Amino acid sequence: METFSSRGIRASGRRKASRLAAFFLVFPCGLSLSACSIPTALQTGAQRGVYEDILERQREGIPVDTETLKELPELTVSDYEWLGDQYYKQEKFPLAYTKYEKAIELAPDRLDLHYKAGLVLLHKRMLDDAIARFDYIIRVNSGFSPAYEGKGRALLEKGELAGAELALRLSLDLDPRRERALQSLALVYERQGRHREALAELRKALEIVPRDAALLNNIGMEHYSLGEYEPSVSAFESALAAGGAAPRIYNNLGRAYAKLHRYKDAYSAFTKGSDSASAYFNLGVLMQSAGNLEKAAACFEHAIETSATYYEAAGKKLAEIKVEMGYTGPRDLQRSGTVSLPCP
Repeated sequence: METFSSRGIRASGRRKASRLAAFFLVFPCGLSLSACSIPTALQTGAQRGVYEDILERQREGIPVDTETLKELPELTVSDYEWLGDQYYKQEKFPLAYTKYEKAIELAPDRLDLHYKAGLVLLHKRMLDDAIARFDYIIRVNSGFSPAYEGKGRALLEKGELAGAELALRLSLDLDPRRERALQSLALVYERQGRHREALAELRKALEIVPRDAALLNNIGMEHYSLGEYEPSVSAFESALAAGGAAPRIYNNLGRAYAKLHRYKDAYSAFTKGSDSASAYFNLGVLMQSAGNLEKAAACFEHAIETSATYYEAAGKKLAEIKVEMGYTGPRDLQRSGTVSLPCP
């Protein structure tokens, strides 16, 4: 497993990059240069073909002439930043952090580089280190909105909701259109049970990034939490129309349909999110919680009939229903090999 350490903040200092390191830093795409965009600065002082030859030889396991490596140009701040960005996009966070730190060594006053390094620490859940990095930026420039956002997100991850709310509000005071800060603030409110306020922040974010599937899904969830099932369905359907196809969106839509007693629609949504057996089981759970025990029992039996993998889980649910019905009712809840009641 890749690991890396967080260095302390340096106000100054510069270390010359080795030419050998410069060679290996050209390699993040693992492809020939024709398939991997290299910054202009990385080609300065050497022909493109030299890099192609070196990468080709490395892939084939052929030794590379060290004299050739010595002729390669030094990497610049922009080069290291670009490489860090590529690794960040690939979620290779230890490598991204290393490149950002290299860039910081060459340009310690670039707060945007410190911010990017802080984001890597946040993604690696090195939360205290991330907060320290964001605090450093704020000490240097109290008007740097992204740093407050980063700190708020880190505090949110730590469960320090009051501090997270304060930091995120400060970020939005400086830049009201920071969509990620709005969504993070909404999550703070959601965890505090302040669903109406969470919904308001999400709607502000939607004005900035309309037709964002994940955002529309979250709006649907807040309406659901407020018991507003019609707008909840509308938001989930909009999320799907915006290109969201994650199983959780279909499952959320199925739950909202079920709350409106649109069970056939719920079954269809659950099926698209998983499969028929799962759809029957989910409907059974929802009907059981709504007190529709006979229908719930039919759904659990359908789940078992459709897939034996649900024999144990659905069987336990059938046993629970027998207890809830006091062992009485119009039908024996023991499986007989056929399913007489429809579901949905």
